[in-house]
Amino acid sequence: MRLLLLSRPRPRSPVGAALERLKEDAAGQLHVILDQARDLSGSVAELDAGHCETLYTAALDRFHRARQPDVPAPAYPPYRAGSASARPLDVLLDAFDTVLTTAAGADPPEALDAVPVAQPALRKALDHERKHWARRLPDLAPPVSAECMALGTLCGAATDTEVDVLLDLLATPPDEPVRSALRSGVAALYVGTSLWNPLQPDRLGEALIAATLYRGGETGNDAARIGRILAAATDVQAARALTVLSRVASEPSAASTLTTALRVTLPDLTVRCQPRPSDQRAYRARIALLDSLAVLASQLLTADLAARLPIDSQAQLGTSADALGGLAGDYGRTREARTLLSVALAAGEARLHADPDNPSYRRDVGLAHQRLGDLDRAAGQPGAARTHFQASLDSAQTLTDLDPDNPFYAATLRDAQGRLDAQ
Repeated sequence: MRLLLLSRPRPRSPVGAALERLKEDAAGQLHVILDQARDLSGSVAELDAGHCETLYTAALDRFHRARQPDVPAPAYPPYRAGSASARPLDVLLDAFDTVLTTAAGADPPEALDAVPVAQPALRKALDHERKHWARRLPDLAPPVSAECMALGTLCGAATDTEVDVLLDLLATPPDEPVRSALRSGVAALYVGTSLWNPLQPDRLGEALIAATLYRGGETGNDAARIGRILAAATDVQAARALTVLSRVASEPSAASTLTTALRVTLPDLTVRCQPRPSDQRAYRARIALLDSLAVLASQLLTADLAARLPIDSQAQLGTSADALGGLAGDYGRTREARTLLSVALAAGEARLHADPDNPSYRRDVGLAHQRLGDLDRAAGQPGAARTHFQASLDSAQTLTDLDPDNPFYAATLRDAQGRLDAQ
């Protein structure tokens, strides 16, 4: 199971460097612990043909004994090694498919190395899961069962209220008898700690989400669907969904759809992250939402994207990125805060470039520099902080020169000068 869940080398990440990002943000005793740790991320790198064959053979034996412990193993087709390497999970899925199809008397599947990417292996595994759902839920339409599983995998559903949220999100709202059948039927598909438990391992669940909730065709329609899900989900569900989507977003085919969805939903989600009176459970849910939103937003939103948007969209993105970046910084997400505040700065600079005489745009740019300076100062980077504080002071000075009697500009100028003098 560890191999299944860890078989996800990040795109362009060097093998053996998984701890480097943690070390960058670590301090004190945590830094000492990480320096003494041994990075084993190479254990989930792509395998060569020999290791693929060894893993495939061992997996055939284990899967067969788990499925039919008292039946001698048949002559399973061998793993036909080629020039391509494969991820461990892809090899395991191929062995899993081989055992199931051979046991059912079907034609043996293609060897894994006959296809260049992992998706065919994932599709075959999903086909087996769909057959399982059809057998367990014979009175329900297969697309509806798949949609429920995809929503449950994306958002989670630990309570009756959360199950009802997902049922309301189905493309075709079910009547009460069908709702009742779905509530109990989907809950019985997999054992776990929730009412509706996700499809696992993660990559298989993410393949189901991609195949069911968006298909990479009409980006606008797919983005709108994801947006509706995030808007309707509880804070707990939205936090889980954003975490799942941050993994899915590493796939180029999904990034455009998810970026569009995030831009549209970011203002409302950011408001939901704002501090508010709540009990301990609601507080934890809000912090989880803030954490997952900051990670996904910093992953998808860039300064280049902000600079290319229409002015109205730049204003909306800049305001949301600034607010979310400030919240992320307050809760220790320094890396994400810097990215988001840089997006806000880029949006402001683009608007100011288009309309240099607009004092509101100039003020926004100055405030973005100030926030970035505060962040760099807190992170122990005085040189970078001074650069931002100087830019903030220049902005405030220009505004004051244009309107010397404006008390707000005068106060902004004093504040900017005080920050620079304190460096």
